[in-house]
Amino acid sequence: MNFLEELNFSEDEIKQAENNVTDLLIKELISAKDLVIHNLKFLQEYGIDNYKQIYINYSRLFLMDPSKFQKIFTKYEKNSLLEKLNSNIDVVEFL
Repeated sequence: MNFLEELNFSEDEIKQAENNVTDLLIKELISAKDLVIHNLKFLQEYGIDNYKQIYINYSRLFLMDPSKFQKIFTKYEKNSLLEKLNSNIDVVEFL
């Protein structure tokens, strides 16, 4: 998943992400790298500081259609959501 380097992922972070998923999911993520990058950039631009940790722990989420992906985050009050996500990525499970 070296395409993550363009989003400032370190080698260690890429290895962490790869170790958290199956080989089949790695292939899916690589095949859909443009989609994954698009969704990761959305999180960066939205102000979610720990977007890398969210990806490492919830990679499958990044295979979603961009409009559905964005709606998950934009349906909540932004500042409150950012505060919660930046302090605890597991909040993603409840969105």
